[in-house]
Amino acid sequence: MENTEPDSGEREDARTIPQDKSNGKANLIEALLFANKPDYGEGEGARTIPQDKSKGKAKLIEVPVNDSDDDSHEDLFFPECDDSLKPRVGLVFPTLEVAEEFYDNYARDCGFETRKGAIRRTKDGTIRKRWMYCNREGGYYKIVTFNEGHTHTMIPEISRQFMMTNRKVGDVQQMIIQSAVKANIGPMKSFRFYKELVGKYDDVGCTSRDFRNYTRDLKGYTKGSDADMLIQEFKKKQQYCDSFKFYYELHEGMNRIRCLFWADDVSIRNYNLFGEAVSFDATYNTNRYKMIFAPFTGKDNHGRCVSFGAALMFREDENAYAWVLERFKECMGSAPTMLITDQDPALRKAVASVWPDTKHRFCMWHITMKVKEKLPNSLMDNSDLRAKLDNIIWTDNDEPTVFEEKWRDFIEEYNLSENRWFNDMYEDRALWIPAYFRDIRMSGLFRTTSLSESENSFFRQYLNKNSDLLMLYMNFNSAMDYQRHTYHKVTYDDETCAPVLKTNVALETHASTLYTSAVFKEVQDEIEASKDTCMMFGVSYNGEDCIYSVDDLHDGKFKVVYEAGEDYLSCSCKLFISYAVTSSWYYATVKPQKYQRNTFFLAETLGYVNGNEELTNRLFLKLTEVRDEFKELCRPDQGSSSQLNNFEQFYGSSIPEVPSVLPPLASKTKGSGAGGRRKSHAEKAMLLAQKPLRLCRKCNRKCHHDSRNCPGKDGDVDV
Repeated sequence: MENTEPDSGEREDARTIPQDKSNGKANLIEALLFANKPDYGEGEGARTIPQDKSKGKAKLIEVPVNDSDDDSHEDLFFPECDDSLKPRVGLVFPTLEVAEEFYDNYARDCGFETRKGAIRRTKDGTIRKRWMYCNREGGYYKIVTFNEGHTHTMIPEISRQFMMTNRKVGDVQQMIIQSAVKANIGPMKSFRFYKELVGKYDDVGCTSRDFRNYTRDLKGYTKGSDADMLIQEFKKKQQYCDSFKFYYELHEGMNRIRCLFWADDVSIRNYNLFGEAVSFDATYNTNRYKMIFAPFTGKDNHGRCVSFGAALMFREDENAYAWVLERFKECMGSAPTMLITDQDPALRKAVASVWPDTKHRFCMWHITMKVKEKLPNSLMDNSDLRAKLDNIIWTDNDEPTVFEEKWRDFIEEYNLSENRWFNDMYEDRALWIPAYFRDIRMSGLFRTTSLSESENSFFRQYLNKNSDLLMLYMNFNSAMDYQRHTYHKVTYDDETCAPVLKTNVALETHASTLYTSAVFKEVQDEIEASKDTCMMFGVSYNGEDCIYSVDDLHDGKFKVVYEAGEDYLSCSCKLFISYAVTSSWYYATVKPQKYQRNTFFLAETLGYVNGNEELTNRLFLKLTEVRDEFKELCRPDQGSSSQLNNFEQFYGSSIPEVPSVLPPLASKTKGSGAGGRRKSHAEKAMLLAQKPLRLCRKCNRKCHHDSRNCPGKDGDVDV
């Protein structure tokens, strides 16, 4: 192509793409490629290459090689396509780009790749030639020479999807990749997902490598500027929402992020609703800078994790923790009633200095996991020791004085008074033993940081160790969107579904309308326990206040006090304070009036036998006989006639009085054996030794039987 301007420039190379595997010459609009060859047309030497699945359609012409001394020939392939797509001498284009696009379309339809070769420019840089001529003012371009022949066959139609002219990451593909990046989905998964959307790989429009390259370029776009872009994003968000809060701190003498905290309006509102007890735990490998990601987590009214904000820290030292805790309090307006963390010494100091009125609690799970390694070698495999220790430290019903007495007995029994770790844990007992949190509101919601561990696991599904700060924030928002979507879904289920009741107590029906499903299940268990295991055995009065004595078959005796002046019930178990759940002992005192007479009768009867073991046993035997009698009387029918009719209708026949054909015996198929190989006495002994021991109430020994199958239950047999 040419224009009428004189050639005053010099030739320079343009961008090229690799030659295809056929090693043939690429044929572009640059017409002079075969200008030194004569026009051979379609003479007698032309022959058509038949169309099949492995080759494109073209005509093959043998042409003589001009500079050869012998009578050799060169094969040229002339592609066949629609005449409207074929370049013709004299065609005029408004711009060079339009001309190149025209030839790309021609090449795409015929089945060969294109590349841009050499160009010539004028002194002022205007393109003069690209095997085509142009004027410096962007005039018109026309084809002056066109050679249709190729020295290679055309690319088969099935393979043309891989040609560079046919591969393009368009707007739709870009949208898919960007959405996948926000959700921490890799390029290969997003590529396969997009294929399912369009139906076939042929219709994707690009390859998986193109998806990977675009993802790489997208993530690399913010390199070196992600921190500043994140701060600008925070400022922009704050303009639209005054409730959005963020704070950041830079290294002294350096313009680099040291600490960062943010919380949106929903997080702040959730803290005001559910923020009395907060769990705080750091996690790692969430960004390319290895900054520590530390979310603040609570428990919502469905018993699920809820996030109150998040922080990024350069180091886990006291100053960083103090800065984060100060910003959290400033953002939320107040510190929580209780904070549970691990035993990080730096965090312990920061909490004491910044939140002095907050009850700091250590994670019990982290502490109990260290017990085995802190014990002497002689006690490491002592299962009784571990069971006794768990019974002492995990109970919610003991007061501090009771716990301290049990602890001293335990230390004395196993001779651990010189063990430094146990002594340190006893010194810090007010930071982790439940007995010291009985008067703290909602303290029972957190005894370990398992909620934070669960939340960190949830975030790791969205965060990526190779993400920059801006990408981390985008992934964090995706996680928050899912968390809040789930909350609304669970709320909808609660509002539209009625729970299954277990008793006919009116209190249970009323409670089902007040609580969410998760909390109601706990309340329901307490109501059911009040019927089955709790019994009121005494009532006393202190002025207008009424004191009920309740006996629980599993947990002992408790006092329920009704304060008439305040119209308020409280229980010595303090379950409502620490868990916000009313206990079974409370429900045992508020049974319907028609049951009160029976309750007081039983309480009076128990008063007569109280302290007398013989009378207690006789009463227990009498009550057992009455229970068994009532159980037999109240045994349900085998099935109503209507139910039997339904069964007969389902099977299409009724059960015969005397079956004439009986079911077969169990078959013994090939290889089934007779229940397996018989085990030797030694193998049986080894398997029995692996089973945990249990206490037999008959012989009062730790063994592998109980009172029902004790060898000595029928006589004085030495077991």
